[in-house]
Amino acid sequence: MHVLGRRGRARAMVAMVAVLALAACGSRQSHETLENALRGSAVVPATQQPGSVSTPAAVPTAGSGTTGVASAPPGSGTSDVGGGTVGGSTASGGSKASSGAAGTTAGGSSGVTNSLVPGVEKCAAQKAPVVIGSVGEQSGLAGAAVAGGASMVSAWAGYVNSLGGLRCHPIKFIKADDGAEPSRNAALTEQLVEQDHVVAFVYNNAPLAATGGESYLISHHIPAIGSEGADDFYNNYPNFFPQMPSGKWAIYASYAGLPSQLTPTQRKHVGLIYCIEASACSIFGSAAGKTDIAHDGMHLVYSASASLTAPDFSSQCLGAKRAGATFLIIVLDPNSIHRAASNCRSAGYTGRLGTVASVVVPDDADDKNLNGVIFDSIVKPWTTTGNPQITLMNQVISQYAPGLSPIGTPVQGWTAAQIFAYSSTFWPNKQTITSADITTALDKVRNYDVGGLTGPISYYPGKPAPPVVCWYNMSLNNGKFSTPNNGVRRCKA
Repeated sequence: MHVLGRRGRARAMVAMVAVLALAACGSRQSHETLENALRGSAVVPATQQPGSVSTPAAVPTAGSGTTGVASAPPGSGTSDVGGGTVGGSTASGGSKASSGAAGTTAGGSSGVTNSLVPGVEKCAAQKAPVVIGSVGEQSGLAGAAVAGGASMVSAWAGYVNSLGGLRCHPIKFIKADDGAEPSRNAALTEQLVEQDHVVAFVYNNAPLAATGGESYLISHHIPAIGSEGADDFYNNYPNFFPQMPSGKWAIYASYAGLPSQLTPTQRKHVGLIYCIEASACSIFGSAAGKTDIAHDGMHLVYSASASLTAPDFSSQCLGAKRAGATFLIIVLDPNSIHRAASNCRSAGYTGRLGTVASVVVPDDADDKNLNGVIFDSIVKPWTTTGNPQITLMNQVISQYAPGLSPIGTPVQGWTAAQIFAYSSTFWPNKQTITSADITTALDKVRNYDVGGLTGPISYYPGKPAPPVVCWYNMSLNNGKFSTPNNGVRRCKA
């Protein structure tokens, strides 16, 4: 395995994804908005993501609360049981708690199969609910990039509860918005555990603020299953269970699959434009990133930094053209990628473009300048056909979260939730499941890839998760995202 661990790189992915997420992921924001975000302006007041928890009348759901779209300020949470937002009193610290006991319909009648969800079984009697949570950027500019994964877990919980829960335990899911502030992340993490009785976190999506709750989770041995992939500490402690490459391994995977989509000439003439807002922001283009490029059989002929707030990238485009780059990797935020692609085409650069999956957004499909762009996804592409897990996920989205786009983090959230479901097959047969029970069960997971959605995952007692570095090639052609060979997985041994 190629070693990427350089001093300071542990936090590199955090800042990289943070800056990119702040810089208007999901929509094309103004330069003023970008600059305010980079200066640390207040996060937009939280609103639950459109369509993240919505339950059609025909689908039976658990819980006695009412369904709808919840609105809360940063630092608050919403509690989802059975696919709806459950009304209830506001607990201290701003977390909304369920007001009703959870009830489920075993087997459900949602019209989608339950055979792909491990841990679902017919129940003579229900057991105590298992409360899981997600703390992260559920709103604002950062939330636009990562909140979809948490919304996917909400939909997953609703579907699972319509089938009877996991091992006869209804699943209660609470997500809390940290407002991109580490101190708030720390407070909410503690609150969800000590007041709301969360026993595990499933898909914490906090590229800006995850360090806030890190020490609490470690010291209290609370299992955290999956994330958006920004944080390297998921690779370092035994109570973190990454569902895909995380931290430095996510960087590695982002480069490793590119050569297979390039011609020999393109591999030998690679250009790179990367951001400079913070020293760590440039990790993809720093000495470490350049080493990854070389290790994966590509030769760098041009490298240039750029500011995310720059109105024009023509000079970098012309530099790449003069250097003979026939493949240009652009590692900027979504807004800047649109501008850079336009500038490069206007400057006469005709080579192929590449980027990284963390900054791919739906409106890329409408940009003719990005036609032919390639990148690596570190979970199974949502475009894959014939994969039962992708099919089921899309059906659950249509029934429990209409309006949620599968592009970006929803597959990551689904993958984390399904690993949690698989681990439930190792839960003890008792009324109440604890954090220790969940950790013990996760430590029995071996070579589980969620039906091909990720690499073969294994966890071991008392040890950090071994890195599994896998990726799936993707490209954007004629307004459509696709994956060569229908989502074939590649991994580094």
